[in-house]
Amino acid sequence: MEKVWHLKSPGSTMKTLNLGTIKEQKIPLPPLEEQKVIAKILRSQDAEIANNERYKESLQRLKRGLTQDLLSGTVRTTNTNIEVPEEIAKYG
Repeated sequence: MEKVWHLKSPGSTMKTLNLGTIKEQKIPLPPLEEQKVIAKILRSQDAEIANNERYKESLQRLKRGLTQDLLSGTVRTTNTNIEVPEEIAKYG
């Protein structure tokens, strides 16, 4: 680590933190190359989260559409022998 944490406390515990105390703190930082690796991993995770959110939104739109079709009678469910994919069936 390049930097060291220094805590300046007048006693054994700090009941409050103020901006001046926080500004004085030294926070340990990993070397620049390690920071770059960490940033790359975090960007990758952010992209995965964004993809999952878009997928969730598309499923929610699909559900709303299917629900509307069923409630309006556009789609009938008289055939009870509908094949349900395994990944959906596990949710009941």
